[in-house]
Amino acid sequence: MKFVKRFLPLLAIVALVLASCATQAGQVPKEAETPPPVAESGPQEPQLQPEVEVEKPSVEKSELQSLFGQANDLKDEAIKFGLDSILSDKFQEANKKHEIVSTEYKDLVETPDQYDGVKAYPLKDELTEVVSMWEELIEEGSLICPELVKMERSGADLMRSIAIDADAPMMAPSQYDFGLRCYSQAEIYTEDSRFLDAIVSYKLASAAFENSAAAAEVNKLKENIEKNGYSSYESIQMFLTMAEEKCKEAEDLWLKGNIDDIAASTALLKEAREYYSEVYSKGSNFKALEAKDMAIAAQEEAIKVNADINAPDEYQNALDIFAEAEKSMEEAEYVIAYSSYVDAATAFEAARDISQAMAFDAAEAIAEAETKLADARDRASELGLEENIYLIEANLHLDNAKTLEKELKYSAAIFETNEVSNYIGLSDSFVQQEAEIREKARLEQLERDKAAAETAIADAKVRMTWAEEVDLKSDYPKQYTDASNAMIAAEKAYQIEKYSSAKTLAEEVSATLSDDFQKQVLAARELEKIKAAEAEEASRLKAVAKQAADAAIADAESRMAWANENQIRAEYAQEYQNASVAMVSAYVAYGNEDYLLSKQKAEEVSVILSNDFQAQVAAERAAKAQLAADKAIADEVMPKAQDRIVWADLNNIKADYPEVYNSAHSAMEAAQKAYQIEKYAAATQLANEVLSTLSSEFEAKVTADRAEKTRLAAEAKAKEEAEKEAQAMAIEIQKASNAAEALGIAH
Repeated sequence: MKFVKRFLPLLAIVALVLASCATQAGQVPKEAETPPPVAESGPQEPQLQPEVEVEKPSVEKSELQSLFGQANDLKDEAIKFGLDSILSDKFQEANKKHEIVSTEYKDLVETPDQYDGVKAYPLKDELTEVVSMWEELIEEGSLICPELVKMERSGADLMRSIAIDADAPMMAPSQYDFGLRCYSQAEIYTEDSRFLDAIVSYKLASAAFENSAAAAEVNKLKENIEKNGYSSYESIQMFLTMAEEKCKEAEDLWLKGNIDDIAASTALLKEAREYYSEVYSKGSNFKALEAKDMAIAAQEEAIKVNADINAPDEYQNALDIFAEAEKSMEEAEYVIAYSSYVDAATAFEAARDISQAMAFDAAEAIAEAETKLADARDRASELGLEENIYLIEANLHLDNAKTLEKELKYSAAIFETNEVSNYIGLSDSFVQQEAEIREKARLEQLERDKAAAETAIADAKVRMTWAEEVDLKSDYPKQYTDASNAMIAAEKAYQIEKYSSAKTLAEEVSATLSDDFQKQVLAARELEKIKAAEAEEASRLKAVAKQAADAAIADAESRMAWANENQIRAEYAQEYQNASVAMVSAYVAYGNEDYLLSKQKAEEVSVILSNDFQAQVAAERAAKAQLAADKAIADEVMPKAQDRIVWADLNNIKADYPEVYNSAHSAMEAAQKAYQIEKYAAATQLANEVLSTLSSEFEAKVTADRAEKTRLAAEAKAKEEAEKEAQAMAIEIQKASNAAEALGIAH
């Protein structure tokens, strides 16, 4: 329908043209009309008929303009549909005719100042032919283009299906999504009858889908390689590097975005896939070999515990799985082989575990027997019967069980452990009988210990009563506490029938609070009264000494404060250190309540930081301040003087004014020496002498004298050159005169 609508204007124009032609064909030229009949009047001379002038066909300019515009529109439409590519031969044929007619149209219609319809008439048929050629081309294109588009769309659908099968939406989303966008754009172009654009977009979509499928396969291989650790094998690094390089080249080409580069990118991805496949194959082979080593190691571990004997079914199952893995390796099914080797290793481990479990039962029974035997020995050892005949026999059976375990005779080993238990039972019976005999003897002894404990506790209680009455705790807390604790412990021991311990503890109380100790306490208390009176007098004297120390420390502290405020530590380090040490000693002695020593050390501080010392510090600092001021002036003047000496050296003053130069130079040297020995005032004075000697006035004088000298030298030199020139001129004149004379003589 779109093509029919597009051709309606063209059909209307063609109809008008045909009608015009028909009208012109039916007209009879006026010059050719039959003349009225002439009456015959006898024989007449034959008359010649005038030539009839036939009117030449003509065409309106507007009609040609309409046809030319229609031809251009049809050409543009053909290009829009892409027929210059799809039907290139026929397009070139129509376009060639179009260009020829366009040239004629320009010469006959556009260029002339005066349009000639008769001359331009043949152009009408030419334009009509061009219009017809474009219409036929468009009509043919309208039939073939949809089929081409449909074919390209099918190709894109196929590639998209391949991409989906390769998991491209997940593994290569950027390429796949680009393909979807191109596909959607192609659909829009198809709807708008932009067939060439649709074909190009479908081709681009196909290329993108194919690229995404290749990229997805590469990415899946890379993912599996990384997941399984295949890239860690050194021997396949070359293939991995080649694959990565191809992927990088492919990515660079993909980013260019045109169909040829995308196709080249796909080819590189396929090459990369081959390299990655090689990596995957070799890596899975290496991985399978590692799994094989693991299975062999598991088999060896199983053999170590005789799993082939202790778990024959499980061991044989592991051998069968291992054989399947070996077959897969021979068939190059490395991934399957890897899985089978892992399963074989697991099966060998299971057989080993079963064998170990059987060994564990025997080991557990032996361990339990050892524990029971050790406990039985402990029970017997309480009565000194750990080497009784029954325990000796039990130990022999335990040794037999251990030997049988090593020979893998687990049942016999367990039987021997049961024998160990039987003999332990006999030992326990024997020990029990002996314990009963000894218990009877113990009870008899207990009664004797009880009587002795009661006697000792009675004496201890009397002595504790004395301790309470004399308040022993106040001045002999240790002895009181020891006796009290021992008394409490003795009573508790008695309550639980530990009579021997109760007697011993009660005797400790009596020993602590013995008669001699009681006499010692009374004597010591009398002595304490005497010491208290002496201490009171000492305290009074101490208070007097403290007051004197306080006064001395206060004076010392004020002097230390002066020292800190005036930063004495920086310039008088030794004095400050001595004072600080004495001050600290005063504080330490004061803290130890040695007030006499504290006063003495504080007075040492006052002596070190005396008023005379403070006056000395003030005087020396004033002198230093004056010296610093003199130095500042010297630092300002000295560089200026040195600059003048440099000026004198640069201008060679010594040559023309030696006395001045020597005077200034000597003053400069003297100034520098004075500066070095910190005689800054003298250095300033000498530097000022240099500045005065080599003053700016002197510099001006030197400049003027030298300018005058230069002028006189220039005049002398000019005079000398003039004299030389005059002499040379005279010589030339003389030569010329001599030549003239010689010439006259010759004539």
